[in-house]
Amino acid sequence: VSYNMYGFNQGNILLNDLCNDNFDIIAVQEHWLGDSELSKITQFHDSYHGYAWSAMYNKLSSGILVGRPFGGLGLLINKDLKINISCVSVQSSCRCCSVVLKFPSGFRILFISVYFPCLNAGKDYENELLECLGFIEDSIEHNSVDAVMLAGDLNFEWHSDNIGSRLFSSFADDLNFKCCA
Repeated sequence: VSYNMYGFNQGNILLNDLCNDNFDIIAVQEHWLGDSELSKITQFHDSYHGYAWSAMYNKLSSGILVGRPFGGLGLLINKDLKINISCVSVQSSCRCCSVVLKFPSGFRILFISVYFPCLNAGKDYENELLECLGFIEDSIEHNSVDAVMLAGDLNFEWHSDNIGSRLFSSFADDLNFKCCA
């Protein structure tokens, strides 16, 4: 399952419910936690291995906090799966991360969690999205796995006629991705 928390403080109750529902993998976006607070995700639930990355470094290092915080990725992976988890890479802007999940049978999945930029008509949006797609492609090319899964917040209407949908659809078609929603 994928879950945009819109901040840890307001999203942790539903995250706990998701854990109690016993999902295999929970991909979290927008926890808004700084590096010193990531244990709130990594140690969130006893039944899950937790991983978290902050997108708040630049915001927090700028001194006075103004405006809304943003971003951050996390993964909670059910311990009952008994899998080996290897962090592969995290995009510099913390919009994408990739991990390899190796099951006891030897089956390996590259799991990519994304938090794409919010859709707008500017070139900055297109460049940020292309950077995310490049990260995904690079992760796939540099990891020998049996399958690839991508989950997260795409931040655009899937079937609408917009640049985000067009770029991602073309990218997904090139890589033979299938929608599992």
